[in-house]
Amino acid sequence: MTAPTAVPTGRGTRPRRRPPLVLGGLAGLVVAAMALPLVYLVVRSFEGGWGEITEVVLDGDTLAVLGRSALLAGVVTAASVAISVPLAWLTGRTNLPGRGVWAVLAALPLVIPSYVGGFVLVSVLGPRGMLQGWLEPLGVERLPEIYGFPGAALALTLFSYPYVFLTVRGALRGVDPAMEEAARSLGSGAWATFARVTLPQLRPGIVAGALLVALYCLSDFGVVSLLQYDSFSNEIYIQYRSAFDRTPAAILALMLVTLTIAVLLVEGRTRGRARYHGNAASRPATTVALGRWRLPALLFCGGVVLFALVAPVGVLGFWLARGLAEGEPLRPLWNAAWSSVYASGLAAAVTALAALPVATSSARLRASSWSWVTKTAVAPASASMSRISALTRTRSAASRLEKGSSRRTTSGPGASARASATRCCCPPESSWGILPPSPSRWASARTSSTRAFFPPGRP
Repeated sequence: MTAPTAVPTGRGTRPRRRPPLVLGGLAGLVVAAMALPLVYLVVRSFEGGWGEITEVVLDGDTLAVLGRSALLAGVVTAASVAISVPLAWLTGRTNLPGRGVWAVLAALPLVIPSYVGGFVLVSVLGPRGMLQGWLEPLGVERLPEIYGFPGAALALTLFSYPYVFLTVRGALRGVDPAMEEAARSLGSGAWATFARVTLPQLRPGIVAGALLVALYCLSDFGVVSLLQYDSFSNEIYIQYRSAFDRTPAAILALMLVTLTIAVLLVEGRTRGRARYHGNAASRPATTVALGRWRLPALLFCGGVVLFALVAPVGVLGFWLARGLAEGEPLRPLWNAAWSSVYASGLAAAVTALAALPVATSSARLRASSWSWVTKTAVAPASASMSRISALTRTRSAASRLEKGSSRRTTSGPGASARASATRCCCPPESSWGILPPSPSRWASARTSSTRAFFPPGRP
């Protein structure tokens, strides 16, 4: 066996060793496989030449879709940060009653697919949804429209904020309490200490979580199609299914990949090379007494959990109970549940095996040469892999901090965005009433793939 070769890192004197040849070869195969979608998009986009690319990119409708997608990602990311940072601080540093329970409940919306959450949101808050049915005896015949940007932003925020919450809470547990105590001893109050000392140290966690949410919004298809909001993923699906020439769909997908890379560049610029040094959190931080703010804090946590977890689960439970009361069989549901568990378990195992050589090689090689290769290669791949990988790295870094590490790094997670949309379409809720559609209704709904599927007129 050959001796390992030290590679200078440019960030200190600690050497990095080159990975074994077999490990590097496996990592190269994984990166090459994940780069295939990008290669296909580039080849397909250039089939019509620069003229067609310029025509599609500079088209007014394309620029409008680009603006709407960026606006949705920006608003959802900002709203998720605004919810998650105070929620993580309340459940991690204050004497909030039942803060451990609140921390678990606040993270549980992560298990609800955003498409299911959007489905519930439309059925409850739609113009002719469940809420309108409850208010009809009071003379309310129709609720305001929820379709479009407001509904899509609300649904994505409610079911994606846990990405920021988990990363920020993990970073908060690793913050050195000595710095906060020094600020308090110099006369700073609780809020001033949080704003001037704690919040700057949470920036890596906030940026990492915000990156995950932004990429999730850019890659999401179910919510935007269900709530009739024209974003990149929805337009790509329409172009791919309705046009004979799929080159415009490839160009739009390549634009989405470019937007994803731009988000990665912004994340890297925001994170920078900052490091925070000090003793690790070997002892618990001082608990902040809420005092008269205890009731508002409880209302805030309760409101978030109510809208993001209790309401969706309650509506799904209502549908289940009503279906069973009407004699609907459960066997198809068990078969679908087993298929989901089997497919997700197999995908998780393959993802973990594929990520190991890439992660090991990128850790041993020089970051400036390898990280950009991996980031560019995985850009058109599934966004789920990047979210799971980033959350795993964040939790791992937090656990290392708790065990006594004296250095805090701000390495950002790699990420990617789906360029092609999946087949998950759904008709407007006004055609369903209160109950979800039957399987035959789903089959007839999924046969349509053009804009006629979502008519311009609102129900």
